[in-house]
Amino acid sequence: MEIPEDTFPGCAYLQLFGNRQMKLENYSRIIDYDEKKLLLQCKTCQIELFGHDLLIREYSGTRLTVAGCIEQITFL
Repeated sequence: MEIPEDTFPGCAYLQLFGNRQMKLENYSRIIDYDEKKLLLQCKTCQIELFGHDLLIREYSGTRLTVAGCIEQITFL
């Protein structure tokens, strides 16, 4: 199912592939990162991931892909 991008302008868009991979669009910057925790600043919130063996596979100005075992995602 595709949601039109203009429905929620500026909001973070998250795709999960099980608990092994996450793709995120509309993030602003990486605040904190190690193999167990990732804290991201988005335009309207912060997103915190906890898990193990977390690895940033790809990132650009607004897109990010994280792999590893994701155990918890929190919106702050």
